[in-house]
Amino acid sequence: MSTPWSIGEVIAALPNTGHDTLYVIACHDNGAPQEIPAVLAAFPTTCLSRDTGSLATALQAHFDRGTTHLILIVIGRQVQKRDLPHRAALAALGEALLDLGGHVVGTIWAPRAQPGVSWRDYRSYAHTGRVTTPRSTIDLTKPVRVRTGATNIQWNRPFERHGDTVGAPIGWFARQMLHFAVRHDQEAQSLVTVAVRGASSGELPSDQTGYAIATALERDAIFARFLLPDPRLDARRVEQLWIALFRGTTSRKAQARLATLVAASALLRSDRTLAARSLNYADHSHTTELIVTLLHNRTTSDVIRALLSGECNALLRRS
Repeated sequence: MSTPWSIGEVIAALPNTGHDTLYVIACHDNGAPQEIPAVLAAFPTTCLSRDTGSLATALQAHFDRGTTHLILIVIGRQVQKRDLPHRAALAALGEALLDLGGHVVGTIWAPRAQPGVSWRDYRSYAHTGRVTTPRSTIDLTKPVRVRTGATNIQWNRPFERHGDTVGAPIGWFARQMLHFAVRHDQEAQSLVTVAVRGASSGELPSDQTGYAIATALERDAIFARFLLPDPRLDARRVEQLWIALFRGTTSRKAQARLATLVAASALLRSDRTLAARSLNYADHSHTTELIVTLLHNRTTSDVIRALLSGECNALLRRS
């Protein structure tokens, strides 16, 4: 069996599209080779603005029978410090692909597909390397064997520790300033609205913004305004925002609120499994009891939306 290629070699072998690109790479697992090409798709990164479900379905057409192991490689603009682009979009895409038989085992970013530049791993910013000239020609007409450096952990599984995280520990002074910044409902609502729209467009906020959002959502007046998802936004990506905040906050109340937001959103898009799982982390509030009832009664989405709207109004009246 041939020696696996490094991430850097695979990046260097990718075809040059002339623009920022998301490559979807099929790689070997420990089973039999799949008779499908290595580069399943090469989308302009602007395609990440599309609905997650439709993008995942378009990719499924390229899968072989059974589970296909995938690496997502983003070639795009330079970013600053820790902030890699498209985090919410890629996290949501990974979850959607898993439902369709595609198991994403690695997600990589590089500014260019040319030897000498550095690549970075979305799953561990400490995991990085250089794009290097391949030892020999890589046959991209069939899956490649790649050393991803990834462990066997399940990445981005809802409410589990390993996954995208927003709101990592920050200093005491920064916490006090962020509490002050969201002390008024109008400023807090504006902050959360911007983050939700950003997530729907594919991006996650900074840790500092994440801390402020989690703090704001502890208040009924803010929580109520985001309990009913905006149907114009990408629900899967917004759920990734709530889950990333859940991982990042140490506040049990904020975690319960975030889990409730995920449950409501998942229920509305008929993902009953995620809704039920989310409720395990929610509190015993009237809102949670309503969602449990709706889940057990297999209520239609129109009725769910109407009842959640009523619950939002009730919370706002009490706040």
